[in-house]
Amino acid sequence: ILITALLLLNLGFYGCAADDAEPTCGKSNVGTNRIAGGHEATKGEFPWQVAVWLPGKMFCGGTLLSNTWVLTSAQCLDGHNASSVVVILGSIKLSGNPKEETAIPAKRIIIHPYYYFSNYSGDLALIELEKPVDFTTYITPLCLPPPTVTFTPGQLCYVAGWGQKKFNDSEGISDVLRGAEVRLITSELCQDYYNMKNDYNITGDVITNDTICARDIHGVHRICRGDGGGPLACPAGNSWYVVGVASFVVLCGEMGHPGVYTSVPYYMDWIQEYVSSAAGRIGSGMELNPLSLMSFVQSLCWMLIRDPWLVLSVSAATWLGS
Repeated sequence: ILITALLLLNLGFYGCAADDAEPTCGKSNVGTNRIAGGHEATKGEFPWQVAVWLPGKMFCGGTLLSNTWVLTSAQCLDGHNASSVVVILGSIKLSGNPKEETAIPAKRIIIHPYYYFSNYSGDLALIELEKPVDFTTYITPLCLPPPTVTFTPGQLCYVAGWGQKKFNDSEGISDVLRGAEVRLITSELCQDYYNMKNDYNITGDVITNDTICARDIHGVHRICRGDGGGPLACPAGNSWYVVGVASFVVLCGEMGHPGVYTSVPYYMDWIQEYVSSAAGRIGSGMELNPLSLMSFVQSLCWMLIRDPWLVLSVSAATWLGS
């Protein structure tokens, strides 16, 4: 009890002076203010971006959520076994094998139980890595959005991937990771765009409660074949959050048509059901990261100032209850 109390006292006094602690997730190592209309990414710009590979080819993108979990789309992995999937982390160029790159096989694949291919509802999947990945300058998780952070139409966000530059591109997927700035739009506006294109073989409303739409701020959306499963990353405060997972777009590169993303906040409970088991290393703006810890520590400061013996009592009660 005494040791625990002393640790709490030490944390409390430290926290009184440390107001600028930041979460370890959602940190880009390159400024994004120059992104416009698509560009080749630089090392560390999207350190949460992963490539999901099946034998002989890249199949889709994904988002690193923790040291053991990756978020992607269900359509990327539907019908495939974990034994055939490899996740590439820390890479921006598919050719070659740079020292920053790490390849880890999948341990298991979990497809959302409500996934339905005909209308892309529940288009989410989780990949558990065979072993934990070590975080580096080029490999860090993207934060999961806490309920207190919201993202509304008009918000500027970013997408990235190795997909084709345009529909039916004869060159195939890009060898280099590319990123673009996009703007969130309303569901109504998004549905109107897709009502004008009835040749995508999707029945009923395309835009539902579990989807988010975004388009390139210059009118041409950049996600295309090969980008599926990649993150829609949006900034809030000093961190970046995964708000959506790339699902589909009509005729990528065609003027004005937005991309559709599966909403991460909508399916947060399902995601955390699995990912929270890695709570100590999860990329979240609300779970066991330094920012949350610091809030606790700062509260502890006031307790120390007002009644240090109260802290000792709380310490004893916590120890006995564990």
